[in-house]
Amino acid sequence: MSNTLNWSLPKEKALVSFFHNNCTEVEDNGSFKGPEFARAVKHVHKQCSGSMKDVKSIQNKWQSLCKTLCVVVTIMGVSGFHWNDENGVNIDASTALIWKEYIKVHTKAKPFHNHRWASTATTSKQSQAADDNNTSDSD
Repeated sequence: MSNTLNWSLPKEKALVSFFHNNCTEVEDNGSFKGPEFARAVKHVHKQCSGSMKDVKSIQNKWQSLCKTLCVVVTIMGVSGFHWNDENGVNIDASTALIWKEYIKVHTKAKPFHNHRWASTATTSKQSQAADDNNTSDSD
């Protein structure tokens, strides 16, 4: 049975880090190859203590993280909202009415009212580091 519960932040970070560092293994359709999920199981287990995740759990978690990232990126692109890695959208009195209307249509955005998504900062930092490395390589 796959262990889909109890994903700690360190385990999420280890998973994101693994796939970020192995992004060259993506198939033409944009998803990772099957063997990469098996390698991710070993990586997460090596990096973090606790219950061992299986391939299905890794696949489910990765899919969930990707869906959440899409929601967060969409929020970040909406004019009038300000995202930060500490407070999410950081809704206040001046944006509360707009947010209320927004979440009627975008229900999956609701948790980010004044709550961050911890993986955003990790993903952003890794992407920036990769961009910096690519820039320095081309100099």
